[in-house]
Amino acid sequence: AEAEDVFHLRTTLEPEAAAQGCKKATEEDKAKVTEIFKRLQSMANEISPEAVTVNREFHLALSAPAGRKITQELLFKIHLLSERYVRKHLEPPDREADAYREHEEIYDAWMNKEPKLVKKLLKVHTHSTLEDLRGELFE
Repeated sequence: AEAEDVFHLRTTLEPEAAAQGCKKATEEDKAKVTEIFKRLQSMANEISPEAVTVNREFHLALSAPAGRKITQELLFKIHLLSERYVRKHLEPPDREADAYREHEEIYDAWMNKEPKLVKKLLKVHTHSTLEDLRGELFE
């Protein structure tokens, strides 16, 4: 029940905030997102606590330029709550490859200032994580 709640909140808040973030992003914001994205992709085959932390940093960096302080604080808390589920989600073999591809698509759309696509991709990414978890948590 907690996983459902956490990922529902992420799906509700994060896509819109990241879409706004990509519209308002400065060159400095883009450089920060790129740096975090490169670190995340270099850890694509890891399920380490550090990789999960960098995953959180990436997601939060997408929405930070929106300048919505309360939304950003809520997303930070929601991401902390979701981390144990993210680790569980990445356990099966080849799951990292899906996450790698999804993050790359999100990154490309965000860098190209395509807010509608960012919103759609983040919804799909978060929803697919939850769907995978449903299969794992309730087997």
